[in-house]
Amino acid sequence: MTDDPEVEALRVEIDRIDQRLLQVLAERAAVVLRVGERKKLVGLAVHDPRREQALLERLVGQAPTPLDRELVLAVFRTIVAECRRLEAGSPEG
Repeated sequence: MTDDPEVEALRVEIDRIDQRLLQVLAERAAVVLRVGERKKLVGLAVHDPRREQALLERLVGQAPTPLDRELVLAVFRTIVAECRRLEAGSPEG
């Protein structure tokens, strides 16, 4: 904590953004679970390496400043891996 009101106000803004990120991740996970159900129904594999690579390339290409390639790759590789774990129905990945 700091005594600077501007820093505190910015931290409150960061906290609000973090909350929105959590909500968006939960929305993504819910859709991933629906995709997993559909894939099981039609006999598709959980992991689609070509789709994953295309997704990562697209996101890296769309990343606004000041985000760099390595940050975007690290974040989305983690998100994709966790969503794949959810889709597969594995509690541990």
